[in-house]
Amino acid sequence: MSKKPPTRNSALRPQATQLLGTSSLSPRVLSPLGLLLLGACGSSGGDREVLMEFLRDGSIVKGPLENALAFIDYDGDRVRDVDEPFVRTDAYGKYSLTGLAGNEDAAIVALTDGSTVDASSGTVLSGVVLSAPATAKVVSIASTLMVEGGLTEQEVQEALGLDGDVDLLTFNPYDLGEGATEAEKALAAKVEVTSQSVGVVLTAMTAAAKGAGLSAEEAFNASLKAVAEVVVETARNKGTVNLADKDGSLAQVSQKVKASVEAKAASDAGVSVASFEALDATVRQAVSNVN
Repeated sequence: MSKKPPTRNSALRPQATQLLGTSSLSPRVLSPLGLLLLGACGSSGGDREVLMEFLRDGSIVKGPLENALAFIDYDGDRVRDVDEPFVRTDAYGKYSLTGLAGNEDAAIVALTDGSTVDASSGTVLSGVVLSAPATAKVVSIASTLMVEGGLTEQEVQEALGLDGDVDLLTFNPYDLGEGATEAEKALAAKVEVTSQSVGVVLTAMTAAAKGAGLSAEEAFNASLKAVAEVVVETARNKGTVNLADKDGSLAQVSQKVKASVEAKAASDAGVSVASFEALDATVRQAVSNVN
């Protein structure tokens, strides 16, 4: 009798998670549900197929993002495919996922929509895509810049003006605990403010690009790409991004978003570069004021 291939039973995965815990320290975990006795033939017993799994958990942070869609991005396209495990985050932005062995290096991606709430402000946050390397315990704007820009953590820290003993892939400024020192609290505040400043730029530039005719996804991708490129260029030049300077870093981001609008307008008559230009100065001034 021929052997049946191992199957993925998504309905049973939550049970496997409960049995095994939520730690992501073991890269390969043998699930009890992965020990499937298939193809038993006669009195000699049968062959045993093993379905290997691993666990991944952490937090999605801008403020803590409640009800964001977190998934393991097997193919790296930032779109959740049917075979990619996913979960909605809890009120603290936390997630726990069980992945299929062989995908341990896949990034974590978080998508926000009309049901996602930024717990730090109580506002809905829609249309944002965050990502982080497989080793991360915190998915944030900083981790997204690492993924999108191909930057090291040190380069992101320097470009955003962050200092102190902090690991941006594990440090959650919203989850310090009661025993946090004053230095840790001050560092958390700085990381939070920096993250919110980048978030303001992304939100504003995305709105301007949408106003010019880009789709929500195209507008956010153009804005994220622009911010990432400015951070990359600044990091390579050993400088610091100033997201309160409407004629400096903000102007650089704006010009890159405009280039994306121009490229789209070349093939889509519904996209207007003039509309983006009309919004540009106002948007940069508003972002400068907030930051």
